[in-house]
Amino acid sequence: MFKKIDSQTLMAVGVLLVSFIALFISVRQTAIMGEQTRLLVEQNKASAWPYLEIDLNRGFTRDQYGKLDITDYKIVITNKGTGPAIVEAVRISYDGESSRNWHDLYKITGIPDSISSAHSNSSVMNKVIATNEEVRMLTLSNNSELMNWVFERGDKIVMEICYRSVYDDHWVVRRDGFKSNFEMTTSEKTDACQVAAEDIFIE
Repeated sequence: MFKKIDSQTLMAVGVLLVSFIALFISVRQTAIMGEQTRLLVEQNKASAWPYLEIDLNRGFTRDQYGKLDITDYKIVITNKGTGPAIVEAVRISYDGESSRNWHDLYKITGIPDSISSAHSNSSVMNKVIATNEEVRMLTLSNNSELMNWVFERGDKIVMEICYRSVYDDHWVVRRDGFKSNFEMTTSEKTDACQVAAEDIFIE
């Protein structure tokens, strides 16, 4: 024969069952809220995603013999993303040797004393570059001798810029060569900026 279950036992079982159901619903709601929070963070990151490009602006004229003469040479950094780019480190090298500033770079290329190193430049180190902002990092257009010297050796110049978003996501953009507009430019996400202090370009 079955033992009769009293009302208090039934009530206790019911309370326990309700508690389990409430716990399950709470856990499920927490999981849903966590997923919603994650999606919200991802959406916010997408709306504040920086994307730096390293561009070379050149201009040429053709002389009476058909030879091309360079008349304009600018290195321009542009943020094509949706949020500000916070630059943490810059590295510029020539033939594998890092430089600390533009005059150091010219020296590494073996520039003769007869060529003036006068130029215009803007630093991007520790700079916040806003969306659609352009920074003319180097302009040589007013110094034809230096412009031709750098242009002829531009294929051995490499630039890397490590930057982050306001959410501390990091990227490195790299351009191999500054002679033509067919040179390889790459961008990849990274855990952190890893440029050695002695290799940082500070100008």
